[in-house]
Amino acid sequence: YALDIMVKVVATRIMRIFHSNPDQQPSPRSVFLPNVVKTSTTLPLCRYSNTPKNILFVGALYYSPNYLGLDHFITKIFPVIKKAEPDATLSIVGKGLPDAYETKWKGIDGLLFKGFVPQIENEYKECRLSILPIYQGGGTSVKFIESICNNRPCVSTPFGARGYSSRFVSGEDYLLATDKESFAGQIIKQMGAQFSKEKADSLGSTILVGNKF
Repeated sequence: YALDIMVKVVATRIMRIFHSNPDQQPSPRSVFLPNVVKTSTTLPLCRYSNTPKNILFVGALYYSPNYLGLDHFITKIFPVIKKAEPDATLSIVGKGLPDAYETKWKGIDGLLFKGFVPQIENEYKECRLSILPIYQGGGTSVKFIESICNNRPCVSTPFGARGYSSRFVSGEDYLLATDKESFAGQIIKQMGAQFSKEKADSLGSTILVGNKF
């Protein structure tokens, strides 16, 4: 923790060699690579009394699982949040959004299109939480780990959190949203006065302090 920049290696390094038949040549090797996240150790824990009611989405917007999941969030979930919390905003970080979706979302109150940003740590600093509204795709989501490493709670679908359940606990390390109602509810709960400030401040920090990596 003495370094300003820390590389978090998540997931066990596993190499498996598959053989089709002892009498035949082995099939190509498959290597499971770890997720690597670059983050600043100077970013403070999320102090809810001082953090803007800003929701952060980070992802490659040319990738269909990202923009389709984000579209579902913007059209089905974000309006519910705005009704309960009119000051809520959604920062969208990433490049490559198809023109059709940019046109569709244009003019929606509270959306902040950031595009590519050189320093992602600044975006986490200015958000209250991050979201992973992902319902399809392959591999594990690096953004799940990135949010936690930047001391920001992550609200994720079960699909977005897949591959991490053996190390991360819903409600302790991140917030699980199983449907659109619970997705909106988790976010509204964190933004509202009824949410325990002490619990909010500790979300995700148990991973850093407890050395879950």
